[in-house]
Amino acid sequence: MKKATLKAEATCGLWFGGFQMLMPVTGFFLGSLFAEAIEAFDHWVAFGLLVIIGINMLKEALEKEASALKAALEAKEALLKAQVEELNTLLFDTKPRARMEAERIARNHLEYYLDGRCALIYLTRDEIEQTGVDPADLEELTSLPISIEGVKVGLTLRQQPGGSYRISVRTAKGVDACAIARRLGGGGHTRAAGCELLGNLDNAKSAILAEVEAVLDAEKQPQEGE
Repeated sequence: MKKATLKAEATCGLWFGGFQMLMPVTGFFLGSLFAEAIEAFDHWVAFGLLVIIGINMLKEALEKEASALKAALEAKEALLKAQVEELNTLLFDTKPRARMEAERIARNHLEYYLDGRCALIYLTRDEIEQTGVDPADLEELTSLPISIEGVKVGLTLRQQPGGSYRISVRTAKGVDACAIARRLGGGGHTRAAGCELLGNLDNAKSAILAEVEAVLDAEKQPQEGE
């Protein structure tokens, strides 16, 4: 490769420097020639350019803010969805093993009475203690008997620590659950009621079934009269 001489380097520098000096000088003279022609509206041109620049800056800032807000909302929505799914799983999809064991035992005790119009399940004190189920979870079992097709009255008997039996009454439309429980010193609402009876399981069954039969017969009589 041929080495550059001092003369060549000086010549190149003079040409480059000359052109750099010539450009602003040329611009000055050209500007002087047109200065008077554009003097009347040059400030409006500058104003317009600044407005355009300002609008672009504002647009970019708003787009960045909107993008950041959208990202934040999407993140919040994803987090909320995950929390809702976790809560649904905890409340509805996941059930304690003790509660499922209590339900299994109760289903094994399922009995039908009054031509299938009444269904009854029960849990003794020993069975409840054996499963270790939380008493609050036992409330869910009260809906099992009444969910059976053709059943008008569903009964759930749970023996208490003192030996008595707490009886939950659930009824189909048109049958007054409160009327059944009220006859045995209990109470409640039209479709859900309860009472508590002393004595053994057979006595508790006999007492509640007698009241169920009386109410069902009373409900049946007006229909037959019609």
